[in-house]
Amino acid sequence: DGFYKVVVPSDIIQWRTQAKLVVAPKSSSWAKDGCRFGLYQRRSHDVLDIPNCSVHHPSINQAVEVLEKATDRVGTAAYTEDSREGGLRYVQLTVERTT
Repeated sequence: DGFYKVVVPSDIIQWRTQAKLVVAPKSSSWAKDGCRFGLYQRRSHDVLDIPNCSVHHPSINQAVEVLEKATDRVGTAAYTEDSREGGLRYVQLTVERTT
């Protein structure tokens, strides 16, 4: 394991209307220079950025972009497990579907 990463593409896009994303510091764990959002890499707590994820509903991708800019602007510190400090650990995003 770890020799290569397997990615299985799909023709189905923009179907996911819910996402729980991990929040990580943009630079060092002590900096209050904003946050980045993504998923844990397999078998680790390393966060993989997923900008413009093709399976997420476009509104989720737009919300992530807005959150990145907002945390940058106000200097939000992401939670870090090492220090057990920081203001933001996860975000849960849901798109309301029309019925």
